[in-house]
Amino acid sequence: MLIDWFTVAAQIVNFLILVFLLKHFLYDRILHAMDKREERIQNRLDEARSKEKEAEQETESLRRERAELEKQRDDILAEARDEAGKEKKRLVREAREQVQSMRRSWQESLDREKSAFTRELRRMAGREVYAVCRKALKDLADAEVEEQMVQVLLEHLAGLDRGERDDMAEAARTDENRITVRSTFEMPAGLKQKATREIHEHLGDDIEVKYETDEDGAPGVELRMKGRKLAWGFEDYLDDLEQEAKRVIEAEAEKDEEGTMQEEKQENQEMT
Repeated sequence: MLIDWFTVAAQIVNFLILVFLLKHFLYDRILHAMDKREERIQNRLDEARSKEKEAEQETESLRRERAELEKQRDDILAEARDEAGKEKKRLVREAREQVQSMRRSWQESLDREKSAFTRELRRMAGREVYAVCRKALKDLADAEVEEQMVQVLLEHLAGLDRGERDDMAEAARTDENRITVRSTFEMPAGLKQKATREIHEHLGDDIEVKYETDEDGAPGVELRMKGRKLAWGFEDYLDDLEQEAKRVIEAEAEKDEEGTMQEEKQENQEMT
């Protein structure tokens, strides 16, 4: 078999030309296209990584913001609870102060009413006792109550020792040399003259004796001078009656106060 070297050479040349043409027109373009594609893929990967990193950063930022919001929410709730507790305490304190103020006002009003009632009771009792004694003494001894009161007072004056009478006389001299005889009744002229004589006898002839009437006081009669007083009347008896009246009133007030305290305690429990 004979080899056609010309044909072989021509085929080799054709192959080389084909390889050159493929490399020049196809392979380089394929490589370039592959490089471009690889570059685009790499850019996309870089872009994806960048976006992933941004997404992670955004997620972390959102997480931090959420944590901060939750912390702010907890702080606001805690502050609100604290303010609510303070407001509750303030309202409870104000309510208690109002209750105490009302209680004090009620107690003051009760004390005023009790004092007014006691004074009125003293006046009423004094008038009644005075009237009964007047009638009894008049019926039994044919003597006026006023005269008996003055007589007892003058006996007390006569029964004082010399030192006490001297003190009373000195007190009268420092009070414009005057003694005031005050009674809850109008003394008749004869009784005044008798009283004046005995006062002059025991305390001094130069002392002026002045008479006054105080119908609002407890039945009785008294000698008054500066800083001193000698008296007799129904005051002691009325004091006992007053103490008994006070005891009854205070017992009733304690019952009312216990009821008020129970109501206040219940209100405090409901408020707390």
